[in-house]
Parts: sequence; structure tokens; C-alpha cells
Amino acid sequence: MSRAPRDTKLFANLLLSNTKAMGDVQKKLQELSDSYQTLQAELQGAVDARQKLESQQQENTTVKKAMLRLVGQEFDILDDEANIYKQIGPVLLKQDKTEAVMAVNGRLEFIDKEIKRIEQQIKGIQDKAETVKTERYLNDFGLLFMPRSTVILEVHFTGESLLGKSSEFFKRAMKPEWASLREDPDTIDLTDELSGPVLLYVRWLYSGELQVDIPAFRKGGAEENRTASEQAYKKLASAYLFGEMVMDVSFKNAIIPKFIETKTRFKIPTHPYIVDELYSGTTDSSPIRRLLADIIACGCDPREPTWAEYLKAIPHQAVIDSMMALAALQDPLFKPVALAMVGKYLEKDEK
Repeated sequence: MSRAPRDTKLFANLLLSNTKAMGDVQKKLQELSDSYQTLQAELQGAVDARQKLESQQQENTTVKKAMLRLVGQEFDILDDEANIYKQIGPVLLKQDKTEAVMAVNGRLEFIDKEIKRIEQQIKGIQDKAETVKTERYLNDFGLLFMPRSTVILEVHFTGESLLGKSSEFFKRAMKPEWASLREDPDTIDLTDELSGPVLLYVRWLYSGELQVDIPAFRKGGAEENRTASEQAYKKLASAYLFGEMVMDVSFKNAIIPKFIETKTRFKIPTHPYIVDELYSGTTDSSPIRRLLADIIACGCDPREPTWAEYLKAIPHQAVIDSMMALAALQDPLFKPVALAMVGKYLEKDEK
């Protein structure tokens, strides 16, 4: 796997907090949680206000339409002296035509402005809530930007952190028998891990969503599609290997559907060097290998001149796995649904 230059490499350290630090972190987490709950309540209030305004807007629009067809006549051709009434509680007040038009139009204009104001308020609250959520999960991760673009990622690990609940690696890192084997018991060196998969992992932990957007397929853009698929596969592969390292089955399982989505969208098999990285970082029984084999087999086209070159470029074991998958795909009932059977590519989570 390629490594970044020294001056741009990400250094990640897992810092095991002392008692005071853990207390400070828990206090900060509680404050962030309270802020988030407050923002959620404000957001719900704004949404309710918008719904009421939209209801009023609908009512006033209906009134306007009724006025325009009063007694089967077009409102515009009504005589200026026509009797028009508005109801205020139990009382009917007489209006002339001009007053009626101005009243309804004015009310609709006011409601329209209020809806736009509420929309802006909702957006502001949502942005604040997202900021608080981000700060909440980055409370475990402190980013320090150093000279010459060097980035140091410090991971503050606490007993209540989701890191330890989801990852066997981080859970075991807290155990004294592991800590005593390190030169610095309070530090775990993750120097070789890049920022992308680390932050993707933490965002997934705290949001429950894998934030990887698969680019849209561009008709007639062969080179653009190849580049887009390569970037997607590369990001997903890095994330999967990080999940392998920290022993988080749930995270790895969350990545599988994105792999399938990439293949389905672009109809391009995983790029050879990415297959090599995944095979180098996983065991023979890894579900990702089964998925790669099926992806390759589904894209098999002996008539394509580059197909033989592709097989030469991937690991020998990947070729064997792909040929076995290809044999299974000869069943006409299986091939159309091969990649749709997501369950066969998922690991059993023992947690």
C-alpha cells in the first residue's frame, strides 16, 4: 500500500485519558448533548410553525379563489359596489372590492414572507445542530495542524466513548495487559493510517451513516466514469481495511453495500491495485474477497481485449476466486441476482 510523504503523513495517537481528563471530557459531552437536544427542540418548533403557516396559506388561497368565482362570476368583473364580507369571529364586516383584494393579497404576501423566514430559521438550526453533532464526535478526536501541512490526529479515548463499544481494537487497547507492553502505555501509534478512513469511521460511529457519496454515471464519459469509480473503490477499500485493523465488524458490513452500488452504477470492476490492497490486508475467509470475486466474475467478457490484462494484474488468489465465482454464475437463475444477495458478503457480528 502506498504511503504519504513524511511531511504530509497523518500521525494518529490514541491517548488514554487520566481521571481528571475523563471527567472533563464527560462534562463536555454532556454540554454538547444538551445543546443538541435544545437545537432539536427549536427545530421541531420551527417545523411546526412552518406547517401552520402553510395551512393558513392554503386557507387564504382558497378564500381568494372563492372570491374570484363569487356566485359563479369572475371577481374582476364584479361591480365595485358588490357586497363582500369578511368574518371576524361571529361578526360579518362589509368590505368593498378593493379592500377585499388588498386584504387577501396582503395576507398571502405576509404568509409567504413568514414561510421564507421560517425556512431560513430551520436551515440555521439544522446547521447549528450539525456543527454540535460534529463537535460531539470529534470530542474523541483532536485535530492539530502543524507546519508544512503535517497533520497530527490525537484520539482521546474515554470509557463512555463509542470507539470502545464498537471496535474490539480500541476496547482491548484499554486493557492493562496490552498497555504494559507498549513503550508509552498511554499511546497507541497509528502513524500509517490516513485521515480519510479514520474520520469516516468516527462520523459513521456518531451518525450511523456511512458518508460516502457515489458519483453519478456520466453517459458518454468513459474516462470520467473510470476515474469516478476508481476514487469510490479506493475510498471504500481504505475504509474497509481500517475496519479490519480496528476489528469493527459493523463498520465493515456498512461498507459492503457501497461497493455493490459502485459496481452497479459504473459497470466497472474494482481496479487491480485496489484488489491487491484488499487481498493483502484480509484473510482467505474475508467476505470482501467473495464480493470482489463476484464483481470480477460479473464483469467477465472474454471478447474484451483488456480482460486478460486485468486478470494478469490482480493477485493470483483473486484470479482463482474469480474463476470459481464465474463457474457459479453460469447458473442462469443465479447471475441476475448475484450481487443483490448482500447477506453473503457480511460478517457475523458477535457483539
